[in-house]
Amino acid sequence: AFSFSADKELLREPRIVRVGLIQNSIVLPTTAPISEQKSAIMNKINQMVDAAAESGVNILCLQ
Repeated sequence: AFSFSADKELLREPRIVRVGLIQNSIVLPTTAPISEQKSAIMNKINQMVDAAAESGVNILCLQ
């Protein structure tokens, strides 16, 4: 985890922001049809996005 110190704000409550990063990879061989490759990647990413949501991630970056 990363944190930094700062003066307290006077007008609003402090917030915790959770950031998630996903670097995906190909799932099927590049010789498979594009539609199958795309579906396989989307299925894999959907599982990761769901896990991030369950972990309370506010910002999710995909590469």
